[in-house]
Amino acid sequence: MSAWKRRLLWLIFFGSFGFAGGGAFLLFGIVPLEHKLAVSGWSQPEIDQTLSLAVYGWVLVSFVAATVYSHLTLQVARPVAALSLAGVMVVAAGFVFHEFLQAQSLMVAGRTAKIEEVSGRLSFGPYPDKNELKLLRAQGYDGVISLLHPAIPFEAVLLEEEKKNAAEVGLQVYSRPMLPWISENRAALNSIRVLIQQPSQRYYVHCYLGQHRVNLVRRMAGFGTSEGDAAENHELPDHLERGLLFSYENKRIVVGPFPSDEEWFGILLRHGIREVVSTLSPDSPEDRGMIGKMRKISQDYDFVLTERPLDGKAPDRDAVERLAQYLKKDERRVYVVGSRTEAWAWELDKALGGREALVDSPLGQDMFARGPLIVVNDQVVLGPYPTDAEVEVLKKAGVRAVVSLLNDDQTEWIAKETRWTQENHFVFKRFPLQPDEVTRGKLEDVSVYLFNQPGLTYVHSFRTDNTLRELQRTMRRMIRE
Repeated sequence: MSAWKRRLLWLIFFGSFGFAGGGAFLLFGIVPLEHKLAVSGWSQPEIDQTLSLAVYGWVLVSFVAATVYSHLTLQVARPVAALSLAGVMVVAAGFVFHEFLQAQSLMVAGRTAKIEEVSGRLSFGPYPDKNELKLLRAQGYDGVISLLHPAIPFEAVLLEEEKKNAAEVGLQVYSRPMLPWISENRAALNSIRVLIQQPSQRYYVHCYLGQHRVNLVRRMAGFGTSEGDAAENHELPDHLERGLLFSYENKRIVVGPFPSDEEWFGILLRHGIREVVSTLSPDSPEDRGMIGKMRKISQDYDFVLTERPLDGKAPDRDAVERLAQYLKKDERRVYVVGSRTEAWAWELDKALGGREALVDSPLGQDMFARGPLIVVNDQVVLGPYPTDAEVEVLKKAGVRAVVSLLNDDQTEWIAKETRWTQENHFVFKRFPLQPDEVTRGKLEDVSVYLFNQPGLTYVHSFRTDNTLRELQRTMRRMIRE
């Protein structure tokens, strides 16, 4: 067999194996995995990163399979086996391609999302056939926003078929191609945002299965509704990727860290934020980049940007108090943003009256030397590593158990706490938590342990940090549930 024939067969096997197996992997692997990760509370960037690795991983698997095919057949001159295996893969790829063209096939239909109407003007769902397009037209839809991407072979065919069917039933198709998982799709999302702002138009938005890509647009759907509707139907999370969120006055005022793109578009602006107050410092190189980005977003999405810089780690208390008074005097929804949720946010939280957790501390005080105390309930207090005098405070207050969140590299402090917990007969448990590795699952493990401890328990990091505040939020959420 000549060299060019071997290369051709290798390419045929590689492409056919990759497409056939990739289609099955999409339906039976990636789609259910995405759903499972979303239900488990993963953020969309985390999901996208994981699934993009899965996609690239499948390309690598296909390359390895084609290389093995080459070694077993092409390089040892087994033409019958080489042609047979390549033929089987071509047939398999043809079958998968055919199935993907039939949106109602048994292979595909069970993995499509249901049609969901999120407002009177926007609905989301899977690919519509001609009968469904007729129904959309009869229901008063003005157009269909198609997220199919012509770079995906079967989507290129389906898009052309959709345009033809829509023209026959009298609907306009707005093609806004998006790639799942491996692209941020900013251009398409910005174009869709402009389109759905038209107040009198009703649209049906779809990709193929009606899951990942429409979810990205769904997070932007608040741009096409009134501020009141968006705020009324939107639930704020306890935290963003870079830190905790605090809210006041029935969530009119929200305080938190600099958001990712998805958090800007899918959480804050959808919440109806009409002003952003920046505490970022123009003297910081990192903050300057964020400020520039925020100025552009404010122009694109028409909200007021007010700049009131604060030192993130050691904010001036008078400046914080003035900022709190400024926030209280208005009635529009406002987001106060810093680089991360750190000292500036805690001081502002105090100025806005959000420190009810520190009232009536079972320890008889609300501060230790290394930071404030946080009361979860009458049995759990969170705070910093205690000094020797503060260990006596814990003992006199009736603390029965001590839980340490120190990480493994804090050996000197770990040795010291082992000694004083033994000397004072505290029940002792350590859950080592690296600040950059704190997950919801780990915090829930700590919470479950604390809920099962009788008597008063003191939980500490070295200082009163984000980990403790995340733990407080986790415990309160679990109590509510």
